[in-house]
Amino acid sequence: MASLADVKRASDVIVATQITSSDSVATDEAPSACWGHALCMISEAEAVMIGGQGDKNMLCKDAVWRLDLLSRKWSPSDTVLTTAKPEARTDHSVVHSPVARCLYVYGGSKNKKWFSDVYMVDTDNWTWQCIRANGSPPSLSYHSCTLYGHEM
Repeated sequence: MASLADVKRASDVIVATQITSSDSVATDEAPSACWGHALCMISEAEAVMIGGQGDKNMLCKDAVWRLDLLSRKWSPSDTVLTTAKPEARTDHSVVHSPVARCLYVYGGSKNKKWFSDVYMVDTDNWTWQCIRANGSPPSLSYHSCTLYGHEM
């Protein structure tokens, strides 16, 4: 039976490199099939998927999903806006800050528009907030990011 494959621990970072086949994750409720999304571990037992593009290259409207790695079940995450909601996007990066208890979403693209914005999702109350970056971050897509101290 296929399952969460190649989950590797590298220091304090867990990387889920592959979730395979329809029988590997319970499908009672699940995100629409997509690509260009970002999947980020927020604990040893939970991952969050944000964004992506699906059928007929439509941007996913069900943009934030949580995966319980123990039960292998997806659940939608109802997020609340404290500032403007980020535009739907693909090919962005997401990184988790266990200290700030949040996810940072950076860059990505939508059709021929490239983003340089940074949004934060508080993982305690699932609220979005646009973050003002110091300097002028570049518009990036198809990239990765990490946290070093308190800097992304």
